[in-house]
Amino acid sequence: MFSGTHVAVVVAGAALLAGATGCGESGGADGGGSYTTDELHDALLPEFEDASRVADQDETGRYAELSAVQQVDELRQDTELDKPECLDATEQWTQLDEVRNAPSALASYGREGEAITHALVDVDSATADEVIAIRPPEECSSYEATDPDGATTTYELDEIDVAELEDSFALEVHAESDEHSVRMYSLVYRGTDHVGMTSVLGPEASPETLVDFARAAHEHEEQTLG
Repeated sequence: MFSGTHVAVVVAGAALLAGATGCGESGGADGGGSYTTDELHDALLPEFEDASRVADQDETGRYAELSAVQQVDELRQDTELDKPECLDATEQWTQLDEVRNAPSALASYGREGEAITHALVDVDSATADEVIAIRPPEECSSYEATDPDGATTTYELDEIDVAELEDSFALEVHAESDEHSVRMYSLVYRGTDHVGMTSVLGPEASPETLVDFARAAHEHEEQTLG
């Protein structure tokens, strides 16, 4: 299968969620400051259709301090790309200081053929605008990554039309090696004083699941966070 480095970098931690920090710190000057991590955690969608939320994989804390994010940061260092500027192509917004210092909460959901990851990050209005405006560089529509063992994976990125969801953008990522092919769909949207990220990975992953989940999550957040 694909190396942990490649998959981790592509899905921005979607396959790496493990354990929970369980902290409930308040938003501070570095983040949006509107919500505590406990409030963000409570705003995560409790369930989605027949997908079960994996309770022991919930995680809260400052975004850069989440174990999933730290694992991705470490794995990223082992990745060599033919286009170095594409290292964070699928997740450029996560490298903003205002995001990395912000309170956040993550959850994962699973069902046959699909793994869903969802994150909420408390940011101010200006940062939310910047997050939604970011797009991968045009030259990163296709690139190659090589792991320390010399195995090569090719990535292709395409933007998905999600016009029905305001203030959002979505990507399809196709990763292919000599032996395997993986597709991942990700969507970032703007909420009330926060941004949300949803990713769907697996042999039966689909953009329809991505959009349906994001819509349900957004509605739940509006009811919970106000």
